[in-house]
Amino acid sequence: MTDTQPAVSAAELGQWVRERVADYVQRPVADIGSQTLLSDYGMDSIFALSLCAELEDHLGREIDSATLWRNPTVDSIVDTLVGPDGTAR
Repeated sequence: MTDTQPAVSAAELGQWVRERVADYVQRPVADIGSQTLLSDYGMDSIFALSLCAELEDHLGREIDSATLWRNPTVDSIVDTLVGPDGTAR
């Protein structure tokens, strides 16, 4: 990541993750709950690894691939990736 890459707010990151999940499961974004287990939408290991790679590209940093298994909801993913200043970089 470069120093000029803008920070992403928790709300922006949550919306982005919901959009990616919605795209994967082919459902409207409005149907993706922030506290619903991603496995309830059919998230599998292939999707988890793909989403992890997309998160790395989106945030410009490396993310442990086990992050999505330890944090199985949109809210818990965001909480893990957002720093004390309320942004993810």
